[in-house]
Amino acid sequence: MDEVILLAEYTTSEGPMIDDHFIYALFSDGRDKSFPVEDLDKPSSEVKAIEEALDIPIECKLCNRTDFCSRAIYPRELSESEIFQIVKKEKNNSFLQRVLSIVGTEVAFTEEVMDLLRCKGIIDQDGYARPRL
Repeated sequence: MDEVILLAEYTTSEGPMIDDHFIYALFSDGRDKSFPVEDLDKPSSEVKAIEEALDIPIECKLCNRTDFCSRAIYPRELSESEIFQIVKKEKNNSFLQRVLSIVGTEVAFTEEVMDLLRCKGIIDQDGYARPRL
């Protein structure tokens, strides 16, 4: 398994009919992956492997959230920090544009996470990294 440089938990407002609670891993080669949290007592084999590789317990603390929220689990220096921020879009004038702008929320890493990515050398050619949630 590639080195995990960032591990987080996040929720969306898209539930309860579809997955809205995830464990997010960013790897040293720049790949990232979101793992749905389906059963807190039985994490997926991939999440268990990450937990063992990092030698830290993965505790889900955002279980009852119904909005977009995130928190870092690893590295320890970012622990409990927000890792994602919603990207502000241009103001929409019409009612329909405002309603449609809610769908497909666009997010970016916080500045703290960007500092970590710069330090690790994981930034795209424009100096910007965007999570693929």
